[in-house]
Amino acid sequence: KKKKKKQRKKERKGKRKIKKRGTKKKEIRGEERRKKKEKQEERNKKRKKIKRKINKDQEKGNKGEEQKKQK
Repeated sequence: KKKKKKQRKKERKGKRKIKKRGTKKKEIRGEERRKKKEKQEERNKKRKKIKRKINKDQEKGNKGEEQKKQK
């Protein structure tokens, strides 16, 4: 009976997996952060483009108004 118990214990020991603590979660979090940063950068680029366009339009508008005033 004791031999069988020991055998079972050994079998179970082999099946147990050693768990790494929180490494996968950290990796996932890192990926999420990277994705968020990329999205944020893209948004910022779009905003900058829009701002540039608005500024250019305003400058054009200002020039047009100045020319009208001169006439």
